[in-house]
Amino acid sequence: MRTIISGRVTARDVVDADLFGIVPTSFITNGNSTPPISSLTTDVMPICPKLPDASEKQRNWTICLNPDALIVSVGNEHLVHCASRLNLPVYEV
Repeated sequence: MRTIISGRVTARDVVDADLFGIVPTSFITNGNSTPPISSLTTDVMPICPKLPDASEKQRNWTICLNPDALIVSVGNEHLVHCASRLNLPVYEV
């Protein structure tokens, strides 16, 4: 399952997310987070530097259009809101 990661997600967090049915087969990130499992494919969708005020919120919405789940550490309330609105399973560490 394509999984967004946000924050300092560890390999242990990914294992714990499996208990909630989130089993990543690839990762998506905005470039500010590093995947804990390097053997999985990672797509980076960077935040646009030309939109200083709205870029992260805009990226949160677009990044949530493609995956199957979200694993987030050290909460990103807006990203969690976007994922929830699009009915993605969310695992918050």
